[in-house]
Amino acid sequence: MMMEQCLTLAVKRYLDQNVHATAVFLAERLVAENASEDNLGLLADAYYRSGAGHRAISLLERHMTSNQGILSAHNRYLLALCCFEADRLSDAENALIPSTSTRRSTGEGATKNVPNGAAGLYLLGRVHRRLHRTDQAIECFTESLKLDPFLWSSFENLCELGSQASASLFFGGVSTNPSKVHLDENNIPPPPSVSRRIHSRVQASTNTSHARGKKALSRTITEQGASHQVRRHDDLPSTIPSSQNISSQTPS
Repeated sequence: MMMEQCLTLAVKRYLDQNVHATAVFLAERLVAENASEDNLGLLADAYYRSGAGHRAISLLERHMTSNQGILSAHNRYLLALCCFEADRLSDAENALIPSTSTRRSTGEGATKNVPNGAAGLYLLGRVHRRLHRTDQAIECFTESLKLDPFLWSSFENLCELGSQASASLFFGGVSTNPSKVHLDENNIPPPPSVSRRIHSRVQASTNTSHARGKKALSRTITEQGASHQVRRHDDLPSTIPSSQNISSQTPS
């Protein structure tokens, strides 16, 4: 168990660092240790990121066959993504919506079991669009934006398909329903009241600094002017003759 945990952490670390060859090698050792659903998904992810999507498809399809057609939601989405990029659209659709009756239906029932939330609905919309099912594609893109209003690619596809949906219907919901949107707290701007207080303090500090600078400059100019006047007074030639000079110049 300890070895399995170490391998799992190592594979995830190398995937995050884009060292794909090492991640694939260690993931294969991990599956040899324990061919669990999670470990198979990690190996398939390593295959996909290394550019070997066909190996990920083969791995997941073999596992699905041996497991009576059952895959975890993560592995279903990954299989669908690999099949879509390999232009195997029917297989991608089957991975996202296994039930034939559900695939033929429309409305909420056709999308509620799609794996990976908004991203899965977006992928299903791309499958429908490539198969020229415009109405179903629009439905999937719309549903994905309801789950994640930041998924811009879905809105972009709606515009390209001629949908008349307004951006405010999706992106406007961010301000009205903040509890439904998960943001990184480090990137959240301060409330307007806090921003105004910060701006006032900065402005007051700036004004104080400017006032101090003006006073210092005024004192400097005054001192320089006084010094200049003193120097001018000291440098003036003596124009008033002394009493000795007057007496010496007086004729006897």
